[in-house]
Amino acid sequence: MNLNLSTKREFFLYGTVAILFILSLTAHFIISNLTPQNPVAEIYENGVLIGIYGLENELVNLNLDDRFEVQNGKIRVSYANCPDKICVNTGFIPNGIIPIICIPNKLEIRITSGLNSNNSAELDAIVK
Repeated sequence: MNLNLSTKREFFLYGTVAILFILSLTAHFIISNLTPQNPVAEIYENGVLIGIYGLENELVNLNLDDRFEVQNGKIRVSYANCPDKICVNTGFIPNGIIPIICIPNKLEIRITSGLNSNNSAELDAIVK
């Protein structure tokens, strides 16, 4: 079978598109399954944990310069007095892939695996 140049190009193009499609479906499947079990929001100030909150609907005010809003299993910074407002513009985060960081106020919000059925924190590992 003798293929001309345009047929080879089409074969290469369709093959490349098919591979990219399969890779994007795989990435979507992996990312969508990264939501932690029993997620909670951990809020850190200066690297110190200052609060752990469930992801039920509420408005959290910690007497800091920031306010947090929890809605439908997601959290966001609803108000911050920092000049750049990057933390506010990040919006809601639904999982632990990307945290919210406020560098001027030295705050970090992470979504992690939360409490187990005994209302105690789950351990990932024990290191000696």
